[in-house]
Amino acid sequence: MSAQENKEIARQFCEQTWGKGNLAVVDELASLYLKVYYPILSQST
Repeated sequence: MSAQENKEIARQFCEQTWGKGNLAVVDELASLYLKVYYPILSQST
């Protein structure tokens, strides 16, 4: 997969999930092994 194809998938993912709240596309666009990290929300110990 080319870098341009990856960018297009990332753009669609962000637009559909965060922009439109369409979580149904996650199964279509994301890998089964996708991990999302939110460093700003990390736990303090």
